[in-house]
Amino acid sequence: MYYFDKPFFVDNILYDLNKTTFSVSCDYFSYEGLELSLLGQYQVFNACHVLLSIYALRELGVTINDQAVRDGLLNTVWPGRMEVLNTDPLLLVDGAHNVDAAQAFCRSIETFRRGKKHVIIMGMLKSKDAIGFIKTVSQAADSFIITQPSGNKALEAQKLAELIDDNKLLAIEPDCRMAIDKALALAGSDTVISVVGSLYLIGDVKKYFAEVKNDRLQGGNSEV
Repeated sequence: MYYFDKPFFVDNILYDLNKTTFSVSCDYFSYEGLELSLLGQYQVFNACHVLLSIYALRELGVTINDQAVRDGLLNTVWPGRMEVLNTDPLLLVDGAHNVDAAQAFCRSIETFRRGKKHVIIMGMLKSKDAIGFIKTVSQAADSFIITQPSGNKALEAQKLAELIDDNKLLAIEPDCRMAIDKALALAGSDTVISVVGSLYLIGDVKKYFAEVKNDRLQGGNSEV
């Protein structure tokens, strides 16, 4: 069994809209200037455990060279998890739909807010803990646009909106396409937009961007 039972150090962390760069050292391994395609503070923690798994495989005789390690981290794709769909204004989608994921999302989004207004577009399924999720994610939200995923599993936007503080409820738009358009129309350069609450909703939004908005970054390399 391999685990981080002794201190390990992660430093030189730099976030931009394309990747996360970091260095790590511990008793098992040491790397400088690793580039990870995924955003979110927790992804650095996850990547360290990937590196530990690679160390364990090497101990078992599996050949994995350092360039393969670097290429693997840089080329990893995780759709719908702190994924940037638009940069002006910044719009991210994150499939967080429970309290733990909401906490991780709140920590990570602060890196990209940096004092900007934060509008959350949210829709959830009937089976999820909407009250607990909202209580957590509200800490990082200036306002909400409430919508709903497609399909009969979705919690109706009106019912979800009833759980939001009136002073933070910006709009109710059951059609997620209209919710996206409203958020983009209202947002300025001082605004960050996030879409959270359901992987079903993220799928709907990504489909809309692919078909209508052109799912490509409008710029990029914006150091945060």
